[in-house]
Amino acid sequence: MSLESGALYDPVLGAVGVPSLEAPGLLRIDPGSSASSYLVAKLEDKQASVGGIGDRMPLGAPPLDPLEIQVIREWIDQGAQDN
Repeated sequence: MSLESGALYDPVLGAVGVPSLEAPGLLRIDPGSSASSYLVAKLEDKQASVGGIGDRMPLGAPPLDPLEIQVIREWIDQGAQDN
């Protein structure tokens, strides 16, 4: 999964609207629903609770601040627009 600018909306490597490979049945980012977006589970270290695997994101870096995660949640809940 790539969260880099320009790749976020790629239908294979991106994240928006792309099925998760680690948590079958979930989208990496489900536009309009942060609660069902696997990315949020990974950021909050709750991937196992939704049937996922792997480590917390961002890999190899400190966890994001809860306020940063909230900004991501809000962006997803507002439709994960490419703006």
